[in-house]
Amino acid sequence: KRTMLLLGEWGTGKTHHLADSSRRLSKMGHPVLFLLAKDFPTSPSPLDLMAQHSQVSSNCADLIRVLNQLGKEKGQRALLIVDGLNESSRHDWK
Repeated sequence: KRTMLLLGEWGTGKTHHLADSSRRLSKMGHPVLFLLAKDFPTSPSPLDLMAQHSQVSSNCADLIRVLNQLGKEKGQRALLIVDGLNESSRHDWK
């Protein structure tokens, strides 16, 4: 799987690092979607709500297809970054 898990103590700058990196990559033309897990209710589906919030798609499967297409067009990977899963329902995000 092409995933990354960033761990660290509270207040060490993980969110700022991800937000700054996302902004920098986006300005360079890289397809990046950065979201905060705590902003999404976990019912009925946090992934579908995340897709709707992005205003790209109404469901997660379509959002992933769009991100993949953007990555192919750019010749690089599209990044979907979800920060703060520990601040939301771990069970629902699992």
